[in-house]
Amino acid sequence: MKDSPMNAHIASTSPGQSSADTIAAIQSLLSEGKRRQEIAEILGIPPRTLTRIRAQMKSGTTPTPAVEPSAPAPKSPKPTKIKIATPQPTSDDIRERIATDELTVPFSNWLGDGWYREAGQPQDIYETDENGEQQLVGVKVDPGVLWPDEWNGPKTVEDIWISPNVPAPKRSLKRGFITTSAQSLTPAHGPFVINLHALAAARGLEFSDIGGFTYGKSVFAKRRKKDLLEVAPWSAMIVDKVCRDRRHLHSTVQACFEMNMRPTKQNPLVGLTDYVRGKTSIFAHPKRAVESVPRPRSYDPVMMWTTGCCTVPNYVTQEAGLKSLQEHQIGALIIEIDMDDNVFIRTIDADRETGNLHDLEPLGFRMLSAISEAIGLRVNLQVAA
Repeated sequence: MKDSPMNAHIASTSPGQSSADTIAAIQSLLSEGKRRQEIAEILGIPPRTLTRIRAQMKSGTTPTPAVEPSAPAPKSPKPTKIKIATPQPTSDDIRERIATDELTVPFSNWLGDGWYREAGQPQDIYETDENGEQQLVGVKVDPGVLWPDEWNGPKTVEDIWISPNVPAPKRSLKRGFITTSAQSLTPAHGPFVINLHALAAARGLEFSDIGGFTYGKSVFAKRRKKDLLEVAPWSAMIVDKVCRDRRHLHSTVQACFEMNMRPTKQNPLVGLTDYVRGKTSIFAHPKRAVESVPRPRSYDPVMMWTTGCCTVPNYVTQEAGLKSLQEHQIGALIIEIDMDDNVFIRTIDADRETGNLHDLEPLGFRMLSAISEAIGLRVNLQVAA
């Protein structure tokens, strides 16, 4: 029994229909139980063509029936990130934290052990926020000055008074200098700096340059991501005299303050013979050292000197630091040039705990001592017996 014209219309193929559609129609009629002759008549194709198509279907070489691609699923919108504003610390909160942090800064190995620290007013550090307003973000503090607990002498240069009994500077002196060194981020040795100013005034010397050097303690320190407390490089007591450049004090003498030497270096002057280029040279270092430089016999003597230091010890308590702590010399150099252009250099070594110092004068061994109580500023002249 033949299919009705309606069924024939549904399963038939049009001339422009693709092979994939023909295969789909054949599969549909086969599922309905139609025989080969009936399928050929309904689809209007020769029986031999139908046989070939069915053979291809069985071998799997026929193309897959076309399938309408499904529309892509709509993308879900990305979740919106909500920023929760963290409350900004107030100026009072920042200052309270800074006051606490300042107590933990390792300014010196001596601090608290018979010594106390004085410092100037800290400097506020501001940044402009997104609203264009100035916000306090930190404070820069002065390393300050260390004083012995029992110190009752002057604390500023303005308080220095030289006794009229102190002899006037030598008339044979053409020019003279006092120089020393200082470690960054470290308090000055208060009594010693005061005594150096007094000595310079009494001797008619220039106390002009202090060689600066750094020490990498930050390698051993624990730091926050953003510290509120910043320490100024140099103490306000000496900052105007710190020098990091070479100074030519005489045609044959130079202060090589551009050389940043590690304060823990075992032998400060080792390896510097070629660096000085035949000139007597001075290096900023807290360890006392003097060395003669080889030269032809006809040449004037060439020496290398270290300065000593006017800042208190400030070392990491590990092997190199502990050794350097014992050899830290509070001291300076005096460079004098006479009228005949001869240069004389000598060391001044001070008492580590008090800053008291002695300087000998060639004629009569007249001794300038910065430890006397006779003249109010601890400056006195005594004649050695």
